[in-house]
Amino acid sequence: MKIKDLENKHKDEIIFVIGSGPSLHFVNPDLINDYTKICVNASIMKFSGADYFLSDDEDIVFHSFFQKDLLLSSAICLFYRKKLEGLTNLIPKERTIFFDHKLWYNPATKEKPTEGLVMTKDANLPVIGARNSLASAVHFAYIMGAKKIVILGADCCYDGNKKYFWEYDGEKKVKRLDNRAGLFFPKRKINNVVVDTSTIDFMAYWRELAEQAKKQNIDIINASGGIMDAFPREKIEDILKPEL
Repeated sequence: MKIKDLENKHKDEIIFVIGSGPSLHFVNPDLINDYTKICVNASIMKFSGADYFLSDDEDIVFHSFFQKDLLLSSAICLFYRKKLEGLTNLIPKERTIFFDHKLWYNPATKEKPTEGLVMTKDANLPVIGARNSLASAVHFAYIMGAKKIVILGADCCYDGNKKYFWEYDGEKKVKRLDNRAGLFFPKRKINNVVVDTSTIDFMAYWRELAEQAKKQNIDIINASGGIMDAFPREKIEDILKPEL
């Protein structure tokens, strides 16, 4: 598949973009089995039948879900070219698409280009600048023609001491296959909810993206748990009710 083939491929559908926050543990995959799904990073373990997989993060190649779960799936894989080209040879070429990003934030000048978060429909153009891979998936859902984009697993906080859904009992676990330690982000509490520097940054980014999405009349719904407050919230059951 070529990246251009994604344009309006799922026109007027509800598309779920799925992160790995702790609230994903409480989502029944069967509930959205018949809907188009873009899994980001480790969520492919819970939604093995996803239509698409996306990542901006070169570190995924050292994780079990990349070398095992993704390989066994049939998902079309969307990879950020700058970080992942040359690292994804495990995945069949016919399932692999590379994409580029616009600049959202210039660390040298601390400026944010006004076009950095504007979502375009042309799949050959760079997607929005993103603070996390889930935002890239949101743009691809827009390119695919979604009438409604539903975000799962974007909690922007911990549930107790758990940052990811796969830390709960009963979930398949993520393993690093290179024996390196993961990144450490100092924790703190906001209104008695545990957060860290990464989750705080994600929250700020989502708010900026929500402002731009509103200008473009892009319908994005947050069906996650947690404290992410950028988009209107709905339960999955209520979102699907008109469809049932």
